Amino acid sequence: MTLYIGIDGGGTKTTAVLCNSSGTVLSDVTLSGSNPNDIGIHASVTLLNDSIDRLLKAFPGSENGTNLRLFAGIAGALNHLQELRRGLQQHLPSAHIDVHTDATNLICCELPTGDGACLICGTGSACFVRHKSEFLRIGGWGYLLDSGGNGYTIGRDILEAALMAYDGRGEQTCLSDLIERFTGKRAESLITDIYEGGKPYIASFAPLLLEGIQKNDPVSRDILSENAKSAAIMLDTAYRTLQKPFTAVLGGGINQHFSPYWQDEIQKHTSAPVTLLTTEMPPVFGAFAKALAEDGVPCTDSVRREFKKTWNTRRNPQ
Repeated sequence: MTLYIGIDGGGTKTTAVLCNSSGTVLSDVTLSGSNPNDIGIHASVTLLNDSIDRLLKAFPGSENGTNLRLFAGIAGALNHLQELRRGLQQHLPSAHIDVHTDATNLICCELPTGDGACLICGTGSACFVRHKSEFLRIGGWGYLLDSGGNGYTIGRDILEAALMAYDGRGEQTCLSDLIERFTGKRAESLITDIYEGGKPYIASFAPLLLEGIQKNDPVSRDILSENAKSAAIMLDTAYRTLQKPFTAVLGGGINQHFSPYWQDEIQKHTSAPVTLLTTEMPPVFGAFAKALAEDGVPCTDSVRREFKKTWNTRRNPQ
């Protein structure tokens, strides 16, 4: 019987599952982040192999990878694919192993095969296009170089709007009061905190935008619109590659928490014939689905249901 390992490796945490072809989650493990750009390639490989060992602990005879297929979608992997594959293959010499970016996991949650895209809008933003089995990156060059469509930019825009309202360059906005409620300080008193906290601190203000939108605050609406335009440009660029109607799977906190305002605003600004799709499946499911697809096994609705049921049972045992 062939077993399948799916790994979703991010900057904060790494989740791995061992499943059978029916989608039953036989074991799972969550460890710290495995992005090789953050922790180094050696530490990344060591952590991934540790996650594999923990998965296989209850399955003697699988330690060398016999009857095992593995797909790992790892953040930051694009510049380290060969090293990651080699490190995992040396650990499981008999296994079929593939490694790619974690964007693959997101796409494969809903589109295990074929052309498509994913739009990630979290602290940062990026769009990945899968075209004829090749992955192309649009954006995702880091907060110093990208602009718009992500939590950092939205947080910065919120702070800037409050400061402009304070010094008279901008119109008054409820965001000023929301910032004070969130931090206990007015925006003009946060300058030291902002520069000391940097990107994560600035991005932490992004959720305030949703309340501003719900209050019909014009400044909040403008911030939403400008950032959605940046996301729409990435989708327009994806369409120029695909040259046909396509589906984009949405991931990241902005896509998740600003629904449906965010999706509606993107659709307003994009000229691409795109269907925006959110997924209820965890990204690690996409890694498992990719491992199945590479074995020629279809990821049917029954497989999805079985994975979801057994995953939730393991997450929330009675």
